[in-house]
Amino acid sequence: MSSAQSHKHISILLGTKGQMIKMIPVFLELDRRGVRYTYIHTAQHKGTCERLARVFGVRGPDYWLSLKQEDLATFGQMVKWFVRVLARGVRLGRQMWPRKGGYVLLHGDTESTLLGLLLAKLFGQRVVHVEAGLRSGSLRDPFPEEGIRRIVDRFSHVLYAPDERSFARLARKGARVVNTSGNTVFDTLSAAFAKSASFSAPEGEYVVASVHRKETLYSPERLQFAVDAILKAAALARVLFVVHKNTRHALEKAGLYSVVSEHANIELFDRFLEYPAFMRLARGSLFVVTDGGGLQEETWWMDVPCLLLRNRTEREYGLGETAVLSSFSTSTVDAFMASFTKHRRNGDVLANSPAHTLVSDLVSL
Repeated sequence: MSSAQSHKHISILLGTKGQMIKMIPVFLELDRRGVRYTYIHTAQHKGTCERLARVFGVRGPDYWLSLKQEDLATFGQMVKWFVRVLARGVRLGRQMWPRKGGYVLLHGDTESTLLGLLLAKLFGQRVVHVEAGLRSGSLRDPFPEEGIRRIVDRFSHVLYAPDERSFARLARKGARVVNTSGNTVFDTLSAAFAKSASFSAPEGEYVVASVHRKETLYSPERLQFAVDAILKAAALARVLFVVHKNTRHALEKAGLYSVVSEHANIELFDRFLEYPAFMRLARGSLFVVTDGGGLQEETWWMDVPCLLLRNRTEREYGLGETAVLSSFSTSTVDAFMASFTKHRRNGDVLANSPAHTLVSDLVSL
């Protein structure tokens, strides 16, 4: 019997761009070892995930839980998508998981994570939570991500924590807890830079900006604060502002789209930029302005200053080094703009592979 056949059934369920980016090295490590797995996709960010898969050589899903290209710009669209995808998952459940007791890998804190938990429990599968143990300390900030993290951790059989603090937070729970000593996105970054050596960064000094989280887009006050921060950055250098469709929708609704789109020193990127190229773009910037936890960790790895447009963050990497948490304080933003060159990483990045650690433990089960 081959090693691939001897393992308990493994499946991976995801749906968003962020999940795909961080699970790419897990896919590749499973493939390298010849471990069979079922890949299930909720189609939350269908097109983007397909492009990422092509860039990194990841095979396509075995099951799509939605048969259409999803474009979820509003809360109402998200609710309808969740109900429809959950219903299809229930119909396909016996095909995806013909036997009980397999391991379903779920990542992070998105609606797809929660949906995967419900389906896995319904069909008697063991839940494996990747990037477990992260906490902001407030159920309201960010919402609903903090609640999803706590729920999935509570009902998981195996918890892969990305750092020592997350590991210690979970160690008292009745589950298998493993510290992967790093986020799997660090493996993805290593692969991305190997694939983007020919990318040419724009000439001159520039800043990269990205705003996309629900707690920013659904709050007029926070969205205004984010735009004000981007305008302050534009007074220092050209700003390359990545505007996703839901971000544009929120900016237009708040009457702010013209403020950034017509600014002489702000260039909007509403087209897809491949992940390896975008990371090289970010690494060449003076600093990054974002509300994303992913970029908080990626800029730490790349040693790029990062202004984090959030009240709280669940992530440890970068805080006190490359990343400054704005807490929606104007004075904090002004201080960062005046001294961003001081925000650098303390020490080197570990040479270990979190994905290798994760998969080695998984197959040992």
